[in-house]
Amino acid sequence: MEVKDLKCPACDAPLDEMMKECPYCHKPVILDRKTVQSLTPQQIQKTMIVYQKAAQTPENATLAPLNSSLGHCYLSLRMYEKAAKCFEKAVEEDFTDSETYFYAAVCMLGGKKAFMQVRPVIDKILEYINAALSLEEKGIYRYFLAYIKKDYFARKFYRISPSWEDEYAAAKRLGCTDAEIDGLFAVAGIIRPDGI
Repeated sequence: MEVKDLKCPACDAPLDEMMKECPYCHKPVILDRKTVQSLTPQQIQKTMIVYQKAAQTPENATLAPLNSSLGHCYLSLRMYEKAAKCFEKAVEEDFTDSETYFYAAVCMLGGKKAFMQVRPVIDKILEYINAALSLEEKGIYRYFLAYIKKDYFARKFYRISPSWEDEYAAAKRLGCTDAEIDGLFAVAGIIRPDGI
């Protein structure tokens, strides 16, 4: 993927294409949740400035990895609305990455419990999670679906099938760990509920 005016956020070396790693300093260029967590707030800010500048170049405006990386930066700062816009743009550009759908869904919560959301937001979250699951069956995706079904549908006494218990059992069968669940709630900015 050829990119114009993109520099490595760590060492400012010019990059000709969107790479996972800088060939000069070997720091990550395409960011995900784990790599963003390893950065300091100052490094995140610098990365965001570099990516925002690169995204303003018309030739780069449709690069899914650039928008996804920027989304992870915003998400780490709990700027959910801006993160959601970046992930949504990345989804439009590359509809084959399940993680982009997953994080778009997480951002839709906006740092609030599912119970506090309005139905159209919940419907959009379900749309993104189901898209992620259609691409890749991961335990954490099933767990997030179980959480939405329990905190929104069960608490409001709506019937939904499969139930949150079924989704939770599927998440456990797929190997979803407590560390993944804790990470999900940390990035979502909400306290992990008891009983799920």
